[in-house]
Amino acid sequence: MNKKGLYGILCILLMALAGFAAASLYGRSIKLNYIEQIHLQGGYLYYVDREDKDSLKIIRSDPQGKNGEMIIFQKHVGEQYRIINQIFYDEENNAYVIIEETNVTSWNGVSSKIYRCDFDHGRLEETGYDLTEDRRKYAKISIQRIRDGKLFYICVPDSDTSSGNACLFTLDANGRKEKQDEIHLEYPNLNAQFFLNKDNILLWTDYAGQIYAKELGTENYLEIEGITGKKGVVKSICNDGKYAYVLDYASECIRCIDLREQTSQVQFSAEEIQKRYPDFTFRELHNLDCIQQGFCAGVQDEQGMLSICSYFNDRHEDIDRIYLTFRSGFLRMFWVYVVILITAVLLSVYWLFRVKYHFQSILVNLGLIFLLGLVVMDEFLESWIDQSMCVQLESTQTLSLSALGKVLKEDIIKNIETNAEELPSGNRALVLSHYEADDGAGTSSLPLYSYSVLCADEEGQLYVIQRRSGGMGLYPGCFKICL
Repeated sequence: MNKKGLYGILCILLMALAGFAAASLYGRSIKLNYIEQIHLQGGYLYYVDREDKDSLKIIRSDPQGKNGEMIIFQKHVGEQYRIINQIFYDEENNAYVIIEETNVTSWNGVSSKIYRCDFDHGRLEETGYDLTEDRRKYAKISIQRIRDGKLFYICVPDSDTSSGNACLFTLDANGRKEKQDEIHLEYPNLNAQFFLNKDNILLWTDYAGQIYAKELGTENYLEIEGITGKKGVVKSICNDGKYAYVLDYASECIRCIDLREQTSQVQFSAEEIQKRYPDFTFRELHNLDCIQQGFCAGVQDEQGMLSICSYFNDRHEDIDRIYLTFRSGFLRMFWVYVVILITAVLLSVYWLFRVKYHFQSILVNLGLIFLLGLVVMDEFLESWIDQSMCVQLESTQTLSLSALGKVLKEDIIKNIETNAEELPSGNRALVLSHYEADDGAGTSSLPLYSYSVLCADEEGQLYVIQRRSGGMGLYPGCFKICL
């Protein structure tokens, strides 16, 4: 090889190394787009971040947003539309997710299965737990934990007009299902939240934010000091597997509930945190999760997007960017590295032919152009197919929402004709609304659909229970706002 060929290869090698370095720097950090779920467990943050495109990221990091590990989850696989419904854990703090799949062309049934998060290899592993039949039968499923190889979960009935009984089941990996107990839920029950501790004491909330607790298999209801009897104060409940935690907006504090001792105490107070962080407040936090050492929650910005508020070991962080470990960064940019390597090899071969066979340089150029054309065509076809799938899904969602609006309109008209005094359904009102949130870059907007049920209790207190469409919120499901 002459000097000209050697210098050319050396230049190509330096450019490839520069490409590797640039890809590595880019791949080591992630700008959060929109947080859909957030949890704090075993000293790690777990959250689901929705990308601008057609995928979700399941991320695990330390409470400062560093040493992150990631699993990329595609929402569209063929004709299947998939969402992550819940993150939960086993006794060893391994993370699991519920994934629901729906056929977007026929909307024929929903599949609901459990997957284990393998952050070491950046993938989801299917388990033997399948909740498809329960998902078709019940309106809501709340997973508690996996203990001794059994999945503990609670099924809430689909009841739009009356109270009902929620059932606690266990399910092993072989599909054997057993009913453990059932509890009565007052209407409306869509906002009910649950916690089952290791002593088989079940804690739950009703639509008014009041907390109840009982021992499984008995009718022995427990009185919890500082908690029982309070109404309209508690808005959310979370747990670390041992203790339950509730956010008390009125007192601006998080209370820790010890079900074994039937006591509660203030674990974190805004007053104490404000001594070091004067601008801190619990009133701006969404869907809080808590352990003994700290808590995390979503924080909404001016564009309606959600980032992370983390408080761990007396240290407060507002996180909008995650820094990955070297392994996770490599897995994220693996195909970019492959493209850079292939490009470097092709350029090297081209250069050697160019130097050695001057008279064939035209053919070599034509061959290179042909190969590059194939690559560009492949990218174009892939992008066109993805765009077509998105258009088809949006059309299907629009038709579904239009059908829902028609049903609501017919319901209102029917009630006006039969009994106008109870419009539209006794003490309930149904609302379907649509709005858009800017993506922050000024390039596009995010369509958000909201289905709301307004209820009033016997004392005349008005409540709003709101369900956002699948994936279009911090948590797919329902939550309550006390007015």
